[in-house]
Amino acid sequence: MQQHEHLPSVSASIVEGVLIVRIPHLPRRLSRSAFLCEAELYAALNGCETVPELPQKLLWFISIYSSDTAAHVIPDHDNQDIKRVIDIITDYTLGGDSAMNCSLRQDTFLLDALPSGTYILVLPLADGDLKRCEALDLIRLFAAKAPIKN
Repeated sequence: MQQHEHLPSVSASIVEGVLIVRIPHLPRRLSRSAFLCEAELYAALNGCETVPELPQKLLWFISIYSSDTAAHVIPDHDNQDIKRVIDIITDYTLGGDSAMNCSLRQDTFLLDALPSGTYILVLPLADGDLKRCEALDLIRLFAAKAPIKN
């Protein structure tokens, strides 16, 4: 398995016009743990180049696990606690998270070529037809340009 220790636990960057946010895997909904990286997410968005204003947007949650991850470890998409992450990102990109202004998409991949975690691609709603392979290419570019963690 490839190691990716250079990525911070929470980071954000613009890659080819798409805001990409990386966070640790989300806790399961109704679990006792909550999203604990809230302050780090705010800091990453504040430190990002220029967070685009997207009144209508798609938030695409892509969970990456290593290929040796047991299936029972990977939560069903409807069991992931994404509410607070959605609220924070939509606050930064404007337009809110109403059903008329914000669409959600979720995918999961078992890959050793990318650091494990949850990546959120934030793009204009009109660009929502991006293919899965194109999304993974953007994540590869994001991982390549990530700052070294001290």
